[in-house]
Amino acid sequence: MHGTKGVPSVPLNTCANRITRITPNPIAVSEVACVISLFSHNETAYEAAEEMLAETGKAAIIHPTGTGKSFIGFKLCETHADETVCWLSPSSYIFETQIENLKKVTGGYVPENITFFTYAKLMLLGTEIMRRQKFSLMKTDI
Repeated sequence: MHGTKGVPSVPLNTCANRITRITPNPIAVSEVACVISLFSHNETAYEAAEEMLAETGKAAIIHPTGTGKSFIGFKLCETHADETVCWLSPSSYIFETQIENLKKVTGGYVPENITFFTYAKLMLLGTEIMRRQKFSLMKTDI
């Protein structure tokens, strides 16, 4: 299904996560023991996201609500542990719920390289403050 001018349209019951590389040169993927495991449909999406990030610096995960998109984002944070991730969400409640769900299935593990902002907070921060953060990746709920 396509929207205007050949752009894929997203069904109303579908949400998307967008991951964007901010730094021009990717840092090598960490050789850490991975704690986060994904269901097979999310593993496929995760591998595709890694390929898209490597090729274009951008990736989008478009799956229905409740199918694990945030877990794909957390897995990217885990495997890119040497990079700093800006995690954006419409509300802190959504992010806190995502963290709680992650902790339940990982025995309390949460990647340490995530800096969370709501969209409203991000808009209030100055450009210079954001530059000093030196984010490598940005994960957004859209």
